[in-house]
Amino acid sequence: MSLENELGSADRQRRALVALVIFAALFLPLLCGLGVWQLNRAEQKEQILAEREERRTRAPLSGEWLSSEPGDWQYRQAELSGYYLEDRQWLLDNRTYRGRVGYEVVTLFRLASGAGALLVNRGWIPAPERREILPELPVPQGLQRLGGIVETVDRPYWVLQESPPEPGWPKRIQYADLERMRLDTALEIAPWLVRVEEGQPGALTTLPQATPMGPETHRGYAVQWFGLALVLLIGTVIAVVKTRKEKA
Repeated sequence: MSLENELGSADRQRRALVALVIFAALFLPLLCGLGVWQLNRAEQKEQILAEREERRTRAPLSGEWLSSEPGDWQYRQAELSGYYLEDRQWLLDNRTYRGRVGYEVVTLFRLASGAGALLVNRGWIPAPERREILPELPVPQGLQRLGGIVETVDRPYWVLQESPPEPGWPKRIQYADLERMRLDTALEIAPWLVRVEEGQPGALTTLPQATPMGPETHRGYAVQWFGLALVLLIGTVIAVVKTRKEKA
């Protein structure tokens, strides 16, 4: 190999090494930062889950309390006494369970004290084979006492195309839209939804609730990010050492 070729090869190696070192200098902090971020997220999720569990252990709230007292009552237990309104029900569309399409059934519940009305999510019911046919939605008659978990009535992050209001009852909707439900009933419905627990009066099939990504998942991602950073560091060190030995 001529001297000119040797010099050219050495120059290419030097430039490749410089590029690798710059790449490592840029991405090592990024990878380590992502790992630390995932560890922080794991700690936050632990706090969220602990707070949620602590809320469930507090004394149950009454329906009257939910109707009149402002505050953050999400994930608290509630005990209601009142009447299901069979002619005021909504079907939350596009809910699947074990591969079958159906609806979540939300029924208006009038408190026995006369303090107002709440929304009660009674669970899942399969949809008839034909879209234009709505399922039968019988409810227990008379005074009912039931328990459940309090949820907020929030718009989801994304929804399918909004459908126009349907005449008659039950009404098929994409999600629990509090303002729309108030217009449907001409009632001031409390801004909370109670998801009844299995075995409670009027309860249907209980859907497993989506849970946030757990702390262990975040820790697993952190290990991956730190592992990539370690591989990049080791690879860079090996390349630098090998290049110096070749020069020597």
